[in-house]
Amino acid sequence: MRLRFSLVVIILLISTVSQAAPTILLGSGIEKYDLGLHADILEDKQGELSIEQVSSSVYATQWVQNKQEIPNFAFSNSVFWLRITLTSQIQLPKNWWLEVAFAHQDYIDYFLLHDKKIVGTRHTGDRVLFNSRSVDYRNFLFEFDISPGETRQIYLRFQSHDGLHEPSPIILWDKQAFALANGLRNLGMGLYFGIMLAMAIYNLFIFLSVKDSAYVYYVIYILGFSFWLTVYFGYSFQFLWPNSPGWNNQMIIVSSSFWAIFMAQFVRSFLDTKRLVPWFETVAKVVIGILIFNIVLSFTGKYAIGILILVSLGVIFCMAVITAGVISFRAGFRPARYFLLAWTTLLFSLVIFVLKIADILPSSFITEKSIQLGSALEVILLSLGLADRINTLKNEKHMAQKDAIHAFESSLKLKNDFITSISHELRTPMNAIIGGLEAAKKNTQGLLKPPLDIIQEGASDMMKLVNDILTHTEIQSDRLAIQSDHINIQSLLKSLYEPYEQLCADKNLQLDWQVDKTMPKWICTDEEKLIIILSKLLDNAIKYTEQGHVALNIKCDKSTSPWQFICVVKDTGIGIEKEKQGCILESFTQSESGLQRRYGGLGIGLSICKKLAEALSGELRFESIVGKGSTFTATFPIEQGVEPVIEKNNCAFTWGLTHFSC
Repeated sequence: MRLRFSLVVIILLISTVSQAAPTILLGSGIEKYDLGLHADILEDKQGELSIEQVSSSVYATQWVQNKQEIPNFAFSNSVFWLRITLTSQIQLPKNWWLEVAFAHQDYIDYFLLHDKKIVGTRHTGDRVLFNSRSVDYRNFLFEFDISPGETRQIYLRFQSHDGLHEPSPIILWDKQAFALANGLRNLGMGLYFGIMLAMAIYNLFIFLSVKDSAYVYYVIYILGFSFWLTVYFGYSFQFLWPNSPGWNNQMIIVSSSFWAIFMAQFVRSFLDTKRLVPWFETVAKVVIGILIFNIVLSFTGKYAIGILILVSLGVIFCMAVITAGVISFRAGFRPARYFLLAWTTLLFSLVIFVLKIADILPSSFITEKSIQLGSALEVILLSLGLADRINTLKNEKHMAQKDAIHAFESSLKLKNDFITSISHELRTPMNAIIGGLEAAKKNTQGLLKPPLDIIQEGASDMMKLVNDILTHTEIQSDRLAIQSDHINIQSLLKSLYEPYEQLCADKNLQLDWQVDKTMPKWICTDEEKLIIILSKLLDNAIKYTEQGHVALNIKCDKSTSPWQFICVVKDTGIGIEKEKQGCILESFTQSESGLQRRYGGLGIGLSICKKLAEALSGELRFESIVGKGSTFTATFPIEQGVEPVIEKNNCAFTWGLTHFSC
């Protein structure tokens, strides 16, 4: 029985020893020890244990060896104790500094034991006043001496304010080695903040020159990010508000949310997402709204919740930003190249930093300084991107100005041509009218036409020109009114046939006039617009045809709802060159500038036809071959017309929309 009990005790002792971290042997020539893997950990779930209890043999079996280079307790409401055992093998007494190398540990209790007696204590943390620290330094330093052959035990008690334990490297420094390392740290940080400040000032001066809002957001983002780092690394608590620990912790959430808001604004402005990536606008606005809420939430002291919101939101937003950058780049936005490279650099540096904290990557200069290196490189790349963006915008502005000047010159030329055409076209009928009046005063014998006929023709031509100008003006000012008339289409076409038959006869042209038998007698559409379209197409065909024929084909497609009125005017005239067919339906345009003088006209007839057809919910299209002629087809919807009712009583009758009475 005693033998079995002895074996159990031996096994327990062996297991206890195997769980304890090895003692650190301090030797000469070694100036720095990373203590993470040399620490034992005890979890105090209730947070009620004292140093006397945890250092006693009662809790000896509850200590376990830490398996991480950087102790990381993540989210937990427990109190964690760390125990480190040191034995000096140096021939002389030596002074050492123990550093907890993270500025935002909420509460730290330090205990130094020698022969199980407490020989040194310190209660500090970033939730208490800064002067609680034994050394005026942004991180936590604890100083102790150890003589040759002595063994000391260090106990560290970590307590969280709201359930979040930050991972913290624990380092043992030779005093002189620490002074040298800290000088290099400060030099590196000074260089980093100098670069960030220089970039901010540089971009601020550019903003004052170009007045581009992207630069304002960028400058605030740089300064905000830099300020957040001063809070994160503990400089602000040390130098700005050492007597306000609560505000110091709140500023982590406030500063990080602040620069993230302006980063989102910068991304929107830089990538021109409103034009190139419209969905990103909604994402950015939602993110900004959540960040503002996070700032308000920080006043409640919920530090851990604020960090969770920032981390979760950051992952989602980063993915959205990269997607938006890729879309902008594929849309041909050149500065997106620099943006994607800069953003990828920052994300890569953050990933390295997180992997270092998670103890997946070893601690080194690159991993320790990944955020500073990544953000500095990002700022430089984004500055290059902004410069390229300015060049791109300048080129676009130059091209827009060039196009505007060209459009203005074209418009000015069109106006000059229009005035010239009006002057010329009005002069012809006016000369006819004046000539007819002069002939009427004199002897009319020997004239081919009576003076009154000459005057009437001149007045009629002038009226056509005035009507064209008025119609064109109505179209340009969007004052074109559409009305429905009940039209006897056969009677209307008959009234048009006689004058155009005479015009064709005068030019020795054949006129083919075809009306489909399926065309109803009465149709409902805008009579005035219909007459203008038919007249302009026929005038145009006869004007540009020297020999051959002009054909008019009218039909109605009843297979559609509503019915479609189809008018086809075909000629064997000069045709239209292929390269000029794209603009022939525009105002003041003829196939050749010389034709306006040769054939006359204002050059707005086809444009009027096109606009009137579109106003009737239809279209005008054409086909043309140079030297063989052109075919114009006007199509628009119509309805079945109603024959007017004639009232015999009181000698009254109705015609279309006009009512007549005796």
